[in-house]
Amino acid sequence: MRENKFILGFNEQGVLVLGGFKIRENDSKKEFSASFEEVEPFVATDSYLLERLEYLVDDMDSDLKFKICERFDVKPSELVETIYQYDGIESAVDISLFPDSFEVDGAEDDIYFESVGCGQMDVFEDFGDGDLFVSEEFFNLIRDTWKEYHLSEIPEDKVEKMMELYEKEKEKDTDSLIVKYLEKNIV
Repeated sequence: MRENKFILGFNEQGVLVLGGFKIRENDSKKEFSASFEEVEPFVATDSYLLERLEYLVDDMDSDLKFKICERFDVKPSELVETIYQYDGIESAVDISLFPDSFEVDGAEDDIYFESVGCGQMDVFEDFGDGDLFVSEEFFNLIRDTWKEYHLSEIPEDKVEKMMELYEKEKEKDTDSLIVKYLEKNIV
């Protein structure tokens, strides 16, 4: 079965929390699994990205630096700019968990999201007074179901309720919610 993805919202530390769950048939039983991802917004100015990349290049093993210089036929002093031109933003910041970018009025450049964590972590404890994008009922159901039934059999009534609430949640325009949050808190 496919993963049912959702965006919980921004926790009180300003980290965007994403999630997904699956309900699988296994020997006529239904098993629940869920995982979560955290990504942190940043304004992707050239100067910010070049500074991050310079830090990464400074920490590189000298043999690797030499190989990259050889490959691109550049001097070590040209390495940062060459890597940036070749690989772009991905060379400086891991955006693999949420590669979307947002143009926000007042921001100097597009806003991207750096991957900061994923897997089995309690994203609910840190949510605090964050900006929920899902209903409180769905938030509580996902939290409680993850804590009680992760990788185990889930009762049919929980499956039905989860799918009912998920269908409502997936209709939300989360992009506009993200932009509103960024305009209020980042710019």
